[in-house]
Amino acid sequence: MPPLAGIADTADAAERIAHALTHAALGMSIVAPDGRYRYVNEALCRMLGRTADELTQRSWRDTTDPDDMAASERATVDMLEGRLDAVRLLKRYVRPDGSLLWGDLSLSCVRDDSGAVTSFVSQVLDVTERIEAEVGLRASEERYRTLVSEIDGVVFVHDPVAGMTFCSGQVMDLLGFPPETMVLPGAWVSLVVEEDMERVIETWESGDERGEYDLEYRMRRADGAVIWVEERWRSTRDLDGRLIRWSAVVADITSRKRLDETLARTDRLEAVSRVAASAAHDFGEVLTQIQYAQGNLADGVATDDPRVEDVRAIGDAVRHGIQLTKQLLAFGRDRDETDAAPLDVAWLLADLEQILRGVAGTADLSIHVAANGLTRITRSALEQAILNLVINARDAMPTGGAIRIGVDREQVGPDSGLGIPAGPYLALAVEDTGCGMPDEVREKAFEPFFTTKPHGSGIGLPSVYGTMRSVGGTVRISSLAGEGTTIWLLMPEAAPVAAADAIG
Repeated sequence: MPPLAGIADTADAAERIAHALTHAALGMSIVAPDGRYRYVNEALCRMLGRTADELTQRSWRDTTDPDDMAASERATVDMLEGRLDAVRLLKRYVRPDGSLLWGDLSLSCVRDDSGAVTSFVSQVLDVTERIEAEVGLRASEERYRTLVSEIDGVVFVHDPVAGMTFCSGQVMDLLGFPPETMVLPGAWVSLVVEEDMERVIETWESGDERGEYDLEYRMRRADGAVIWVEERWRSTRDLDGRLIRWSAVVADITSRKRLDETLARTDRLEAVSRVAASAAHDFGEVLTQIQYAQGNLADGVATDDPRVEDVRAIGDAVRHGIQLTKQLLAFGRDRDETDAAPLDVAWLLADLEQILRGVAGTADLSIHVAANGLTRITRSALEQAILNLVINARDAMPTGGAIRIGVDREQVGPDSGLGIPAGPYLALAVEDTGCGMPDEVREKAFEPFFTTKPHGSGIGLPSVYGTMRSVGGTVRISSLAGEGTTIWLLMPEAAPVAAADAIG
């Protein structure tokens, strides 16, 4: 063991210090002001992987990781210059094999009567395992957070024992509220729409017993919009069956629900159209017989006969019934307008403008073409569809208002929920400033015979819908009660006819 001469004033003191250093569990050393080890105990030798002779021939700088050198140097200078008497550092030591040891270093200085530093006394606690565990935990947490951030949905994890809940940042995009708000008691349930509340709470309360569930319900975002969400909930229990954790992933399924509703409505309308076509055909035969009989009656009744008005009324009713029957047949017929010649939509509107202004009555009608194109549909079919929409707009504004007809181009995406293929479409919109439609009316707008007009037939919009479906398009409605209505006719664009084809 190296002598301690010069470190303590007496041999007895030196012996006591040597005994304490030798048997200490901590790594201990006495270091000269220039940084060389004067004395090291066995614990420090084991930590650094060197013998006492090897270390006393070196400086602390030889065993310090280069990345921690600057902090150690600053502490040494502060003590040499009298600004500090002791310091504590977390630093890395380099072993001969290149491995690193994390040490919790407590360093103090011994001064002479003049205040000059005569030596440094250090104690080192090996904290490598703790640091590596913390680094591993942070890495694991980082990987977990990275994984969570890539999940398409909001992740919830709850520890009922610790009373801690984690909510991922995707909740800001989903609901418009930060995670720290959504983990507060009652925050999530407060956003569930009232119509779904009882069903949702009942499922939540029974979730512990089942261990897992999948649930769909509606929520209201911070901006007031209502969205559909899907919640997948799973629980984890210990060997005694106690709940130790539950997790849930909540995703926005609004687009999927809209598509499902569109497809269901389309299927329902197609079924109704087949029934309507069959009924119209049979009804048409009955009307034909009535019309024939009414004609015979009309021929046999003198003009001054009191019954002549009844006979005429029968004739008028039959003619109206025949017109309705034709509309029903048009709605129910499995038509294919795609063989029609390409029609210039802007040209048709320009040609119809005077007629449309007459139909609009007291409403102020304007036409704006932002983008034009061709679509394959017969002129009569599109003309009738536009007239129906303008008539409906006019009737929604009995005291006057504005009707705006616009044409633009729209790119429909694969997840539009409109039930039509993705691609470019011409969008002809008819917008009014009338009374608008409440939700329950808008959802039934395309059903035959459904009408809110006192003397309406309920065939206008269904026939428009049937016309658009026949060309591979559809109809879209945007309306709020008291805020007007906009109806778009979405029609696939058609390529212009080549000159040779047009001549041939």
